[in-house]
This record gives sequence, C-alpha cells and structure tokens, in this order.
Amino acid sequence: MKNMKIEHLLKSTALSLAVFALPMAANAQEWSWECEAEEASEIVYGKISDATAEGNLVSGGQYVEELSTAKGSHLGFMVSDVPAAGMYDLSISYISMQERFLLIQVADREPIVVDCDEITGGWNGVPATETNEETGEEIDRPGVATKTIPVYIPYSGDVDLYIYAFEGYSQSTGGNICFAPNIDKIALTPSDAELVETPAEMTPIEIEAEDFTSASGTAGVMTEKYEAYPSQAGMTLRGAGRATYLINAPEAGSYALYLDYTTCQTRWIYIKVNSQVKQYLEFSEKTQTWGDVPETPDETKPLVYRKATLIYLEAGENTLILNSYNGPTSEHGDSPNFDKLTIRKVQADMEIPATEVIAYPFDYTSLATLSSSAGEMMPEFTDKNEHTSATLNVNSATFDAKMPYPIMLTGYAIASSNNMENWKVKASADGNEWVDLTSTIASTEGNFELRNVEFSQESPLAYQYFRLEATADENINLAEWQLFGSPYISAERALPDDLFMGNGYLTASENGWNANEDFGEKYQYVIDGLLSTKFTTDQVKSPTEKNPIWLQYELEDMALAQSYSLTVPWSYTDRNPKDWTLYGYSVDEDNWVVLDQRQGMDFATPSSTLVFNIANPVNCYGFKLEITANNGSHDNTHLTAWQVFAEKQNLPDAIEENRIDNSVNAFGTTGLIHLSSTEVAPYQIYNLSGVCLAQGEVKEAVEIQASAGVYIVLIDNQAKKVLVK
Repeated sequence: MKNMKIEHLLKSTALSLAVFALPMAANAQEWSWECEAEEASEIVYGKISDATAEGNLVSGGQYVEELSTAKGSHLGFMVSDVPAAGMYDLSISYISMQERFLLIQVADREPIVVDCDEITGGWNGVPATETNEETGEEIDRPGVATKTIPVYIPYSGDVDLYIYAFEGYSQSTGGNICFAPNIDKIALTPSDAELVETPAEMTPIEIEAEDFTSASGTAGVMTEKYEAYPSQAGMTLRGAGRATYLINAPEAGSYALYLDYTTCQTRWIYIKVNSQVKQYLEFSEKTQTWGDVPETPDETKPLVYRKATLIYLEAGENTLILNSYNGPTSEHGDSPNFDKLTIRKVQADMEIPATEVIAYPFDYTSLATLSSSAGEMMPEFTDKNEHTSATLNVNSATFDAKMPYPIMLTGYAIASSNNMENWKVKASADGNEWVDLTSTIASTEGNFELRNVEFSQESPLAYQYFRLEATADENINLAEWQLFGSPYISAERALPDDLFMGNGYLTASENGWNANEDFGEKYQYVIDGLLSTKFTTDQVKSPTEKNPIWLQYELEDMALAQSYSLTVPWSYTDRNPKDWTLYGYSVDEDNWVVLDQRQGMDFATPSSTLVFNIANPVNCYGFKLEITANNGSHDNTHLTAWQVFAEKQNLPDAIEENRIDNSVNAFGTTGLIHLSSTEVAPYQIYNLSGVCLAQGEVKEAVEIQASAGVYIVLIDNQAKKVLVK
C-alpha cells in the first residue's frame, strides 16, 4: 500500500489541477464504496471478533476491537476506482459505550482527528434504552453508531485510507481514553460539502528523546542501553527532572504529539508548550519491559508504547518541556523512560490554549521599597507576570529592594529577554556593604529563570537589602524580579509579631509527629515564631481520601484580621500545603465564614513564606486554617508557621487577582461544574490534556454539565482545579 501511495504522488500535476476544477460527473455521483473492518488490507495490533449477541446490528457479523493508541493500532484500506478528485462523505460505523477518538488519513492528506461521541447500547452491537439518573429521561442507544465527516480526495483511481486509534479526553468517562471504538464498517460516497482541499501531510518532526536541547534536575540520557529503542539510548526525567526541546513548526496550528515510552508502572509527567497552560499526562498502559527485549516477547504487543495528545504550535520556533510530575494515580514518583518524540500536523477542533503565568503570586519585592540606578522602577518589573516587560535605555543598571525586616533569602527569579548569564543578585545587612549570593538554577521556562540560594537553618544569614545587577549588549530588558524566603528578625523570634502572640488557645486535628517528645514535630510549633521548628502529620492530604488537616486559634478578644501568611520548612517540598481555606468565626454571623481560599499554590523555594491580604475582613473571635491538599506527597503534610495579622499588607493588585473568594468561585458536584462571579467574567474549562471543553461568560451563577473527573477552570484569568463526582 505504501508503494501505491508513492505511485499516486507521481501522477501528472496538470491532470490533477484539471480534475480539481471540474465538478463531479453524473456517473461519479452514483459511485460508492464500502468495506467491512475485518476485511481491511492491514490490521495492526487489532483483533477481529464475532458479534454473537442476539439482536446485534453488526454488519457482516464481525468487527475489529482492541485498537489502542499506546500500541500504534491502525487499519489500512485500499479504496478502489475513485471516480474523481473532490469531496466525499466518509462514514465510520462503530460500537462504543464511551466517547472515543480516531485519526483518519485519506491519501497523502493531513490526518483528521475524529470524535466518536455517540454512545451505543453496549459493546455487543445490540440497541438499548437507558435512564438518566438525574432527569429520569429515557435515552435510546443504537446498537451501532455512525460518524460521518466530509473528506477531500485529491485524485481519481485507487486511494489509501488509514484509520488510527487516537487518544483524547472522553466526556463520558471524565478522563483520557487511548482506545479506539470497535470498528464495524467503513463507507465512502460523493459529498455535497463545499470543496476544501485538505493540505498534503507535512513531514513529521521526529526527535530522539535523548536529543533534548537542555535538561535540568534529575533528567538526562539513560546510562543503560535498551535494545527495544532504535538508538538504544533514551531519556528519563526520574522524579525531579525537566527536558526541553526546540520545535521548528512550519505553520501555526494543531499538532499530534506522540511520546514513545516504556514503563512497568503507572507514572505521570506534564508537558508545556511555550507559555501555554500545562497538560498532565498519565502513562497507565504498561509495556512488557523497561526497554529490554524479553526472551519470549508477547507478539500481540509492541515493545515500545505511544502516548498521544494534541498540542498547539506557533509558526517558527517553539519550546516543548517535558517535566516530571507525581500524579494522583502514580505508582512511583519517577517518569517513564522515553525513546522518541514525533509531531504530526493534524486537522482538529482545538482552541488556542490559554497563556500560563509562571511568576509566583507572592514574593518579597511586594513588601519592599524599590529603587533603581536607571531612575523610576517600572511596574512591569514586579507585577507577578513575566509576559509584561520594560526596556531601559541603558546597558547596565542596578535594582534595589529594601525589606521592612531582615529576610533569609532562599531563592530568586528573573525574567528578561537579555542574556542573564552575568547578572548577579547581592545582599546587604545595612545597604552599604554588599555580598554576592551563591545560587543554582532550579528551573527555566521561557524567559523566566528560578534560582535557589544557599542557606543554612543552623546558621541563617539574614539581610534587609537586596540588589540586582543587570547588564546587556544594548538595552536592559526586565520582565520580572522576585525574591523568596522567610523573615528572620532574630534568633529568639524569627517571624514578625501577629495576632497569635496573646493568650489565645490553639487546637488542631492532628497532634503531629512524636508530639510528646522534645524532638517532635507537633502542631504547637506553627505559632512559636521560629523557622527551626515545624508541624508534620501522617495524614494524607487528598480531597478524595482522608479528612483535611485543620488548625484553630481562639482569641481572648475579637479582632479584625486583614492579612495572613504561611511558611514551609526547608525540605520535602512535596509535603507543602497546596489547597487551603482560611475561616474566621464571625461576630456578626455567629458562625464560621470564609475569609480566603487558595488552590494550586506553590512555594517557590524551600523555607519560604507566602503572604496574602484578606479581601473582606470581618470581626472574629477565632480563625481556622483547613488544608485540603498538599504538593504531591502521598503520606505527609507539614507547615512551619501560620500567622494572622491585624494590618493589611502592601501587596499589588496582581496578588489579589489570584485570590479565590465569594466574588469569583468555581467548584464541582455530581455531574456539574458551578461558576459564580459578582461581575461579568469570561471562563474556559479545560481537561487535564489542555483541551478546552467549554467557554463563555458568567454573571452571578452558571452550571455546566460535566462527566466525573478533574478539570482546570479559568475564570477571569484565575486558574482553579475542580473535581466533578
């Protein structure tokens, strides 16, 4: 069949153009073609099965099943005697009790992603009626469903047709499905659709996984050679790695990204294209080995599997990042082993993904007094958005930050279009004598570089002044400067005074590790004002598993709290809180009310503090912090300090935009995503593969039907993770 495809490409261009310009003749309109799936010329990693159930509607009594993207399954057909070039209706008869996807390629044209979204009555080809549990409505399901799409055929004669399994987000299951529907029959007939000449397929971009542009953390070329990999080499991210690839795309649009991998455990990663939101990928289909060729291989399976997802590339150079991720179903925190990346241009209904801001919502430049040798400090430099920048008409400059109290700096971030190799960050106790800070790169995404600063819990060094020294060949460009760490006012009490300094009473849901021992990590340490102590609990922090952790402080007298902070320890960052709610016991309502709520928060560096203002302060007798999820640990959650302040902090508006409160909110219930906003706000709902499933505007409240699963909701540019049951 491949030789036949080449033969078609050698047909006369002039003849082809002449055919394109002509309408189909009358006899061509009468032409039709069909083929049973089991009679395909090629069946690769598929199984022919008999339809034996009484009353089944399967054509020919057989169908092809077990087509999987992971295995590279596909069917190949030779469509004979196509009368003329033009538009045709391709009908695919299938059986599936789930929404599933296919990738269709006709002749040498660009492949088309097809959503088989009609659900059948069963897997046996028999019609059925089901009742909607919520509405009571009866729904008739066919025994065999048919998906029809218009396709362009570029020439007459014999034409190749390929049907591949393709992975996509299934609304009916609330997750990604790598299996194709069971295929019964394929048919082609002339179409009345408007002529749209699908472009010829671009040459796929193929990259050996070990040929990354850069790698950081634990990512790197595998030292062990695997015979199953054509190059024998490969790449692994392990538990804390990142690999970056530069992709040169000939044009902007939708592309299918294939990752060839091996794994004997369920593992996860996330991918990130340019500045787009991340896609989280689960590798649940397991291979025979980690990459070795077994003595007796299973011939029904390939040695290397494939993960597929849709990505959007801009014309020209794109950055693709593969990053380790400890997912909710991970059997191990490491990544799979990767053999190769393949990128194919495809036709797909795909929204351009939203832009993700990497800069952190809080850092200590928010509380600092800022100045620059170049004059006024531009707001773009510290607005918590690396996509905004300003260029100064100088090729060297210093930028100074004076803190309200000494800080033990544990990291910093800079975003610039300049080469930052020679840029330095210095520190000073008094603003006169400056020392260079030793740092190492923690991560780089686009123009945003995060660096860790060496620090010691045993002998901390605290500074009140920080300076960025920047140079450029021409003009200085700066998009963001962020400083991370924790207060260190004195060894006796590192943290500033707050409302928990009085004679109040602290309680907690968990006592903490070894709470009765001097070396314990007990809950009382969250209010002792020290960085050297911490609270750790064994309680697993997943919203779908055990109960949340809570800490509660009762005041002697009521107070109006206007801000609060959380500080995390210097190790085991996967134990850091990620989702939490701050409650206050309202004097007026005589009940607990939500003061602030955060989801998906990230402490940029170890031993760092996040500070937030409370948008609508109320008089309270007590405060409660409820932690509902951590940063990935399946076993423990920890916290160094929790503070509540009577004063409002001098934080920029960008921080307030990350707040989740009653003015903008999103949450899930059974079968529904609930959105609310006091002002008109745009929203988009994405699955974990980054595909936009719904969008619009919300005013007051909106309910959107959704299958069970986890969704990312962007509402008024605020990202929220929503669980639908």
